[in-house]
Amino acid sequence: MRKINFLFGVLAVAATGLLSSCDWSDSEIDAEVKPEVSTPSLDGNSLVVNTNVPASITVNGETKAGQNATFAVSGDAAEVKVTAAGYTEQTVNVKFGENSMLSIDVQLVKESTNKVAQSVAKGTTVTNDTENQNSTSIDASIVVPEDVVISENTTDEFSVVAYTPAETGEQNVNVGSDVELPVLALSCTPSGAKFSSPVTLTASTKDAEGCEVVCVNGDESVTATATANSVSAEVDHFSVWNFVLKAEVVKMDESVEVKTGSILLAVGKNTITYTQKYGFEATGAQNGGLISNFLVNQFGKAGSITKSAEITSDKVGSADYTVKQAVKTYTFKSGNKTFTAKVYGTVTVTIDSTTPDTSGHSGGAGK
Repeated sequence: MRKINFLFGVLAVAATGLLSSCDWSDSEIDAEVKPEVSTPSLDGNSLVVNTNVPASITVNGETKAGQNATFAVSGDAAEVKVTAAGYTEQTVNVKFGENSMLSIDVQLVKESTNKVAQSVAKGTTVTNDTENQNSTSIDASIVVPEDVVISENTTDEFSVVAYTPAETGEQNVNVGSDVELPVLALSCTPSGAKFSSPVTLTASTKDAEGCEVVCVNGDESVTATATANSVSAEVDHFSVWNFVLKAEVVKMDESVEVKTGSILLAVGKNTITYTQKYGFEATGAQNGGLISNFLVNQFGKAGSITKSAEITSDKVGSADYTVKQAVKTYTFKSGNKTFTAKVYGTVTVTIDSTTPDTSGHSGGAGK
């Protein structure tokens, strides 16, 4: 019996030694068979240009036709030129902020067909024509005093056209920042005509009551009157006058929107697709109103787009990933009115983990 026990002891020691020499941990196995992938490479800057009529849209020398066009932009700035036969050309300089996506609206206008002789205009109201009213959703008027004395360009007829000026403001603003952006424009002709007493410019709009608005031409600025449905100002000469909304950033909160997903990996290049939001979501603003125009010119038009991130893998398998998009929520105050904008910023894509293919055969391309 003692010999048998001794034999079992020898076998046990031998077996222990054999197992010790082949003791691979799970982490060592994973390190050997898990796919290794590269850091996700994101698409570059993209600019969407929207127009109210079919037009020729040029961004940094590249031209496309239509009412909506998307451009890849090298760098963080772009010059946009929009032209159409019979319409006034518009040029807009844009600068990207934290979001690699930016969308702007460019409104083209025709010269007014409502031209009023000066002898008739005195003591009357000159309005924009029906086409301009319909295309811009703005009713504009000039009230000319009957006893006004006009100097310079005295023989030309009076007219007015309205439009929403396109502009991009600084997208990364701080608490305490004062922001001033044009929200509506009236082009009054003949440009340069001067008046002995002021003429009154009025334009229909929404969301204006309670806001601080001024009427600006170059370095000149006059106080505007804002009501529930219009803005107006008294000016002493004709030109392009911009109604400008003035606001202060009184609060800013930061957050992150997170989404997770997974893809199958093939050896070589794989593509992760994700949705990127851009522009803003507003609280306390009516579409097409002064506040909405202000936010569009500050942060770009709201929307979303499917974008992609490229990764390469050395093995077949799968990967879990996370898409994060930074969000800043700004609270503005203009006059006695407060409004909020949720603004979408930087997107990051990270690989959280990879898993080897255990099916015994190759997988397909990642999607």
